[in-house]
Amino acid sequence: MKLITPIVHVFILSCRKASALIVKKQEFGLNQLESTQLKWHKSMCQYCTAFEKQVEEVDELIRKTIEEELSGKVLSDGDKKKIREELQKLVK
Repeated sequence: MKLITPIVHVFILSCRKASALIVKKQEFGLNQLESTQLKWHKSMCQYCTAFEKQVEEVDELIRKTIEEELSGKVLSDGDKKKIREELQKLVK
């Protein structure tokens, strides 16, 4: 039992730590241990799985916006409103 306890603590993450790893994954990537820890946590936690999806969607919206601005396109007020509405949906 003494050997199992430290091993379990390596793989069991709090939601706070898991959410930090989700953000880190998007920005910098994860090492093998972090990736495994996050996978295990998400297999048991629907909230962190949903949070990861939201982070990915927000990143995609930001990426598209930046690409359009760099290509010389300027967002119309309607497009800006649509982005705000999509972000509000993700927050709810």
